[in-house]
Amino acid sequence: MLNKKVLFVSSVVLSSIAVYTSNTISISAQAADIHVISQGDQLETIANQYGVTIDELMSWNELSGIEELSAGETLFVTDPLAEEVLQEEENILESTESSEELINGEVSTEESSLNTEVETEVLETHETITITQNIFTSEMNSHYVVKHGDSLWAIANANGITVAQLKEWNGLSSNYIYTGDRLVVSNPNVTAPETPQPDEPTPPEEEPENPAPTNYYTVKQGDSLWAIANANGITVAQLKEWNGLSSNYIYTGDRLVVSNPNVTVPETPQPDEPTPPEEEPENPAPTNYYTVKHGDSLWAIANANGITVAQLKEWNGLSSNYIYTGDRLVVSNPNVTVPETPQPDEPTPPEEEPENPAPTNYYTVKHGDSLWAIANANGITVAQLKEWNGLSSNYIYSGDQLIVSKTTNTPTDPIPVTSRSVYIDAGHGGSETGASFYGVHEKNLNLKIATQVADKLRAQGYSVFETRRDDRTVDLHQRDDLPNELKTDIFVSIHHNAMPAHLQGSARGILTLYHDRSIDEPGYNTLPHHTDQMLAEGKRLAQLLQQGMVESSGGIDLGARPQNLHVTRTTDMPAALVELGFMDNWSDFKNITDSVYQAKMVDGLVRGINRYFGV
Repeated sequence: MLNKKVLFVSSVVLSSIAVYTSNTISISAQAADIHVISQGDQLETIANQYGVTIDELMSWNELSGIEELSAGETLFVTDPLAEEVLQEEENILESTESSEELINGEVSTEESSLNTEVETEVLETHETITITQNIFTSEMNSHYVVKHGDSLWAIANANGITVAQLKEWNGLSSNYIYTGDRLVVSNPNVTAPETPQPDEPTPPEEEPENPAPTNYYTVKQGDSLWAIANANGITVAQLKEWNGLSSNYIYTGDRLVVSNPNVTVPETPQPDEPTPPEEEPENPAPTNYYTVKHGDSLWAIANANGITVAQLKEWNGLSSNYIYTGDRLVVSNPNVTVPETPQPDEPTPPEEEPENPAPTNYYTVKHGDSLWAIANANGITVAQLKEWNGLSSNYIYSGDQLIVSKTTNTPTDPIPVTSRSVYIDAGHGGSETGASFYGVHEKNLNLKIATQVADKLRAQGYSVFETRRDDRTVDLHQRDDLPNELKTDIFVSIHHNAMPAHLQGSARGILTLYHDRSIDEPGYNTLPHHTDQMLAEGKRLAQLLQQGMVESSGGIDLGARPQNLHVTRTTDMPAALVELGFMDNWSDFKNITDSVYQAKMVDGLVRGINRYFGV
């Protein structure tokens, strides 16, 4: 039964540059809403009911995967940690109740024409207090224009607010947003307090003669404490201590101390005679630039210039992986100078080469080198190169001397260079969910299998490249552009199957697809430069993948067959697309969502790739 209590409060808030608005503030007496599971509930239906995503439900309730929901159990349907929003709203309520005087202090609370009605509704499990108040507020609200690939969660997280706040402030009833939408990303109901003017100016404190310079950083959209600390060579704990932070929340525009404010620089003794300034080197290292083109990514640009993504982001002050067509990026170390070559007094005659020189066991790193390129050039694996040189990461620097051979004998034959590079494509992603059954999206199953296959292959010494390692939308044409640019040895696309609506549940099993000329059709023909030998290798790859998956999992074998698909038709290397099972068939669905069965499929795919390379 609904109980109501009504309380009248009068308030006036002044601002010299304000506009008159009507504001509604909702204060919840509990930190998170709870849904009691009914018979037949699924995560997808619960998420749609409360305007949240399945990933958010799984995060808030610490669900590790596809789990059967039982009637009577409870789920959090809002963030259970969002207590700060409650505290801010309670502070606003206290401020409203204390505002009882008008402009000249002559009109009493009872005579005020601006009344605030407080209506309390008490329900069985939830208490909500709604305060409707007329206030003045200045027009200083922050806005954000939606870009391609954005989501409510990403925008809210970047601006230190919750998805619920973002939807409330913008009157959104669903999670759908569109490119070009202009969203309010700060509370439109909060007024900026007037800065008090002191009676007399306070003289600034005298600076010490040689103060240690305190470095500051202004928070940008998308920043995190970890990224800022890492970019400035400090720890998150130091960053929080120096700025008096008790949580990990930061907001766009915050100015943070990023160097120790308590360190002083000792005074430099003055020499008797002035020291002449250092001369600029005659041969400064040129700084190379690259202009971003459509379809570029940080990884592709870094790889093309022989640097790491971390270096590319550091040299260009990037705090996220977003880049835009036309951006001009630094692609060489701007802090490196080329030393002038000293001129000897007399020319040194070159040393005579021995008739049978021993192999060079060391290699000096040059600008643009990478571990993969050095290992490939010397016929070894990246794992060997890192082991012999005690490297724990992939970072190398110009001038480093690396061991590239463990033998001191002169070989009679050259070392064969074997390329083993694989491109793994996780199908669909982002707004393209693929098939969806029983509350599960195909894109998530594809990504889980793809990342495990890639990690296992890397551990075996393969050079592995991936379309995506998170939930993002990838244009169909980008799925073949990058592997064609990288020129990997093979291409494997990972998918899960489903039958048309009128045949749902009628098929089971594992299937692998490849391309050949027999399935050409107008507008979708085999590319002119694709040879019969390459197509035959694609068929061989598909057959070995199919064989490996069926052996490992014991699943139903639907064989390897040709089918005209974009990714297998347009990639310039042997290519195959695997379908790991039918999501619309309940027996297959239980298998492909089971972690043990998934591990068997991963092992089968790795086994097939190893057999293709003769490993």
